[in-house]
Amino acid sequence: MPPHESVGRFDWIVDGEVRSNLALVETRLVATAIADERPDIHAQLVSTESKRLRPAFLLLAARYGATTLGSTLIDAAAALEQVHEATLYHDDIVDRTRVRRRAASLYSLVGAEQTCLVGSELLYRSAFSCSALPDAVRTAIGRAGLELCRGQLRELGYVRSSDVGVLRRLLVTAEKTSSLIRLAMTMGCLSANAPRATRFRLERFALRFGVCFQVVNDLFDLRDCTTTADRSHSCDLALGTYSLPIVLALRSRSTAASRLRRALAQTKHGVCPNVDRYVTRLVTDADGFSGTAAWLRSQSRRLAELTRELSGPRTELAAESFRRISEATLTAGFRLADSLAKRTDRTLSDDATADRAAPHDA
Repeated sequence: MPPHESVGRFDWIVDGEVRSNLALVETRLVATAIADERPDIHAQLVSTESKRLRPAFLLLAARYGATTLGSTLIDAAAALEQVHEATLYHDDIVDRTRVRRRAASLYSLVGAEQTCLVGSELLYRSAFSCSALPDAVRTAIGRAGLELCRGQLRELGYVRSSDVGVLRRLLVTAEKTSSLIRLAMTMGCLSANAPRATRFRLERFALRFGVCFQVVNDLFDLRDCTTTADRSHSCDLALGTYSLPIVLALRSRSTAASRLRRALAQTKHGVCPNVDRYVTRLVTDADGFSGTAAWLRSQSRRLAELTRELSGPRTELAAESFRRISEATLTAGFRLADSLAKRTDRTLSDDATADRAAPHDA
């Protein structure tokens, strides 16, 4: 299951007031949708499949400075989720995503032009909602948006490149995924006047967690299972975006790594039948999945250390919530990576069959 399904939608949040305020955030998002002349066009915004990680992190971060969560924080959390949803609309155009949250994506329903405008509309709505926030918060929002766009542009520059190193891959992931998660912590802390040292610790946690979260999602994208993937299977592979398991596999000096390079070259015009599964097998043979599992375990230990640092007399519930979501996400990730590393699902049972799926290796 994808990492967000390993626990209930908000079961990882042990702070009752935060959970109650997330319901108010949801009310504001619904109001945004129905205020449009075509409320159906915002079905993705109000989907119950949404994880709402960013507004939850914002409200939990505010606990480190405020004893109560007021309407300003709720408005900020709703605005942040609108920003996130707007980036997903634009991301789906870039990736030509057909499925989002178990349903047809807006892009697949109305095309790129309308999807782009809907995403832009949400961005402008969020800007209006943030107008009453402190200058420092609005500056942080602008900085995070620039970082996210920079990561997207950097990733486009790496398309179909088999020479992207691990650090570059993780940097792109941090810019694309961690930027808004870290922004949630920044907005929560600045809006609630949390101590600067605490804000820095929360931002470090968010940066590391965001990268891990995306790596785990990428594992599910590589897994041959369309029923639980958040987007259409092998979308990133078809577009020439090589996630951490593939990057690690390409570093190997094995025969499997050489064959993997040739297989990836064949996807230049789209994934051919069975080639995506063939690539997955080669990533297994070149230790890409086992390497990813080891990396996730090391990150799990570091995140556990960070959550212990975040626990205090008034913040036990917030710290425990962060511990739960990070543990659930990382555990789901390295279990899947371990499973893929063992090659338990041998869809292509021998090299001859694999070669017929990948004629460049024949």
